[in-house]
Amino acid sequence: VVHMAEELFSEGKAALESGDLPAALSKLTEAIEANSSEALYRSTRAQVNSAMEKHEDALADAIAALELDSKNGTGLLQKGIAFFNLEKYEDARAVFEEGIASENPDLSNSFKTWKRKCDAELDMEKQEEENGGGTEGPVIGIGSVEEKEEPVQLQAASPKIRYDWYQTEQHVIITIMIKNMTKDDVQVHFTERTVSVAARLPSGSDYSLELDLQHSVQTQRCVTKVVATKIELKMPKVEAARWTSLEGEPQIAKIKQIPAPGSAAAAAAVIPCLYRTLPFRPRSPFPRTACRCRARVRRRRRR
Repeated sequence: VVHMAEELFSEGKAALESGDLPAALSKLTEAIEANSSEALYRSTRAQVNSAMEKHEDALADAIAALELDSKNGTGLLQKGIAFFNLEKYEDARAVFEEGIASENPDLSNSFKTWKRKCDAELDMEKQEEENGGGTEGPVIGIGSVEEKEEPVQLQAASPKIRYDWYQTEQHVIITIMIKNMTKDDVQVHFTERTVSVAARLPSGSDYSLELDLQHSVQTQRCVTKVVATKIELKMPKVEAARWTSLEGEPQIAKIKQIPAPGSAAAAAAVIPCLYRTLPFRPRSPFPRTACRCRARVRRRRRR
């Protein structure tokens, strides 16, 4: 039974990595039914449920994983992410702070990234409360970018809309902090090196965002997700390399070309004579014809 559960888990994990979420959920559920005492199965299914926007199920799986293994880092991370997606930002931040304190080297950066996202959401809520529920002000956090909307006639103040981004080994994710949007209000166009976003805000004004990406993405696999608190763009990378910034030209290393032996470039290459650089005149071990510099010195001596 245990061996069968391991095979089912491997198939479910492979389906998750390939992006086939329904198949991944099915295989992981079968693995849990075959062996319900394995925390890793639960935490991995929590990740699938989160990707399928089944946040309540993701939270239940994450809690179950931690009950089986209190040191399960993936379960702790998925618990925090589930709280975040359920807009329970205080609970989520407490979970991510616990994860940071655990000093898990594999998940430390993930815990810190999600904690920053919680801080940003809580700051936005605080500003809304201070403004009496009015237009939200700018909240600038680490890795965030501020985008100012074009002024609209008869509008007293233009709202400032923040977006930020983060990356994994395989994906780049952009989050635009606009609330109360629907899929019909948002249009996104992807090309290999650009992203264009156009949206009609709840206030009735228009918002647009144009980005020139630093590297290429797989346009056919890009996904746009619109939820109550944000717009999320998930773009698979063409190459599994770390981006130094979201926009800009890719950093390409300059490679010095070495001429092939026998080529014209190799024939034109100048090789300095070592005889001239020495502080004394040693007896050359080479024939006279091997060094023209040496031959000229001997001719001068004979004269």
